Amino acid sequence: MNTLRIKDQGPVAELEFDHSGAGILLFRGRNGSGKSKALEGIDAALHGGKLTTRDGSLGAFVEGFGVRVTFGKRTSRSGELEVVALEGADPSLLVNPGIKDPVAADAQRIRTILKMVKAEPDLLAFADLVGGEKRLRELCREASLEERDIPAMAAAIKRDLESAARKYESEAKNFSGRAQGVLLGLNDMLKDLGSDERVKAEDLPPSDVARAEHEAAVRQLSQAEGAQETTRRLFAAASEASMALSDMAQDGTRDSIMSAEERVEIGRQIEAQLVADFEAIKLKLSDHRASMTAVGRELEQQRSAAKRREQLERAIAQAEGVTPVSDEELAALRARVDATRAIVESTAIIDRAAGVKLEAKRLQEQAQEASIAGSELRHASQATDVVVTQAVAKVCGEDLRFSDGRLWANHERGWIYFDELSLGEAYARAIDIAVSALGEGGVLTIDQIGWEGLDPDNRRAVHERAVKLGVLICTAECDAGPLRVEMYQP
Repeated sequence: MNTLRIKDQGPVAELEFDHSGAGILLFRGRNGSGKSKALEGIDAALHGGKLTTRDGSLGAFVEGFGVRVTFGKRTSRSGELEVVALEGADPSLLVNPGIKDPVAADAQRIRTILKMVKAEPDLLAFADLVGGEKRLRELCREASLEERDIPAMAAAIKRDLESAARKYESEAKNFSGRAQGVLLGLNDMLKDLGSDERVKAEDLPPSDVARAEHEAAVRQLSQAEGAQETTRRLFAAASEASMALSDMAQDGTRDSIMSAEERVEIGRQIEAQLVADFEAIKLKLSDHRASMTAVGRELEQQRSAAKRREQLERAIAQAEGVTPVSDEELAALRARVDATRAIVESTAIIDRAAGVKLEAKRLQEQAQEASIAGSELRHASQATDVVVTQAVAKVCGEDLRFSDGRLWANHERGWIYFDELSLGEAYARAIDIAVSALGEGGVLTIDQIGWEGLDPDNRRAVHERAVKLGVLICTAECDAGPLRVEMYQP
């Protein structure tokens, strides 16, 4: 049956009416006739709740939409609801959430809208902003990802992404500063090349080639210096040998060897004669032997002199044909060593400079990467509002959006804050959103203030929308007559 009965609810003694069809069902009557209490009775049937008992009555009840709610000493609700109702999402909360702070009020409005359509937080919608759920979990606190409603999750994720963005921006600044410091050091390093026209950087050989050339020059100089010293010693030895030979010639040492030998032979002959008469000439023999010993020593000296003569002649022969290294040649080799050393030093500086340039480039690249990451996270943090807007758009289309923590409405004046809409405009939109969320077979109650705040055009638009979507809207309107129930006729 499509009948709804209200009995002993506030001023309402008994009211029975048909609620079939879609459109606007109006409770009309004077002030205090029970219009608001009748709406409370319908809400109790749709959502549960307490009833106000009529004075003198033992209890009150509402029956309809497949359920029966009784209120007396205790409240009971039986049956199964046969219509679609909004669960805890009163459209009037969209108009006036009862919160002074505008940002918190808009967050509550968003919750009301999303509750109407039973939208749950979708982590993947936010994960897409940063390249996947794994990355999102790296950037955000676990508590942020466990928020129970979309606005709260969006706000928490936004804060976390902004915090991560600040870290990347700080890293970018740090890397950039380090790169600048490295480049300043590079300038100082290049000054070491000087302006003494040693060698231009572009004319320098590779550092390994420069080092090899310098080492070869050092070896040549060392060999030349060694050769010069050897030649000097040879010449000195030859000079000393010549002088010694001259002295030996003056002493007649060269021809004295043969005379000594003859004298030894004669001595032997004399010794033979003396031995024959040994006893007689014993004293003379002793003297002769002493003389022979002296001659032997002289012979040994002469042999040593001959050996020394050979050595001296050999030293003179070694010096013959040796060409000494000139001081000019040594000076040229030393100059070459200095020149190759300068080249090695220059190439070493350039090699270090190249390394410094690479380090500066690496730091600059890291700074750029960090800057890009920070910028992307800044963009992603702003895009969290887009996720909320997309969730809202499923119900509201393109007329509402969420940005910077505020709910915006598309108005003839442009985009304005939702709370800047007039009361009638806000109710018109709230009712339209609720009707869209309910769909066919839905029943919705709107308080009297909301309905009476609508101008005729908006009333007609709400009625047409409800009829089109098969929704029954129950509301109230004050007039001079008794309490009654009528369908709105535009």
